[in-house]
Parts: sequence; structure tokens; C-alpha cells
Amino acid sequence: TVARPAGPIAVFPQARIDAEALTVLRVGPIPDRLIARGRAWAGIATACLQGRPQAHPLMNYRNATEMSVSVESPMSAHLDGDLIGDCLELRVSVGEKKLLVSAPTA
Repeated sequence: TVARPAGPIAVFPQARIDAEALTVLRVGPIPDRLIARGRAWAGIATACLQGRPQAHPLMNYRNATEMSVSVESPMSAHLDGDLIGDCLELRVSVGEKKLLVSAPTA
């Protein structure tokens, strides 16, 4: 995991490349109403720019050695800030000194 997948903005300030666990971020729940949604994203951006993203209540961090995400329609998947393609399910796990990524090809 890298600390700054968004360039100079620290999204994962505690991340270390040699960590034995993944740092997983779930953002939300984001409000449905447009004005409230805009305020929520502005607050998240402000917290990240101040170097304290974990202080924002919509930024939910967890540590895990494996995780799985499933969606109903294909979505873009990113790992460490890199686009890896569209997928319906993504399973990621860490080993002693490696990262294993398993994702469908189409």
C-alpha cells in the first residue's frame, strides 16, 4: 500500500510498502441529495489536504490480510493507485512477502 495514491494528497498516511496487512478504505455513506453530497466530498477533500483523512467520519479505515468486493455490474478497479481494469469481483490477499491479486479477465 502506498500513502499517496492521489499524488501529493495523503489518503493512507499510515501505509507502509512492507506492511503485513492491507489498509482498506471505505468511503461513505455518501448522501443522496446533491448539496449534501457536495458538502460531504468537500469535507473529505479538506481532511485529506490537511493530512488527516482518518479524522473525517466518512473515511472508514480497516486493516486486513484479505478482502473481497463484489458488484452487480462491471466497475473499474484500482490497486495502489493503478487501474487494473473492470471486474465484477475482486479478491486480494497478502502473504509473507507478496501480494496475490485474483480477478476475472472480463
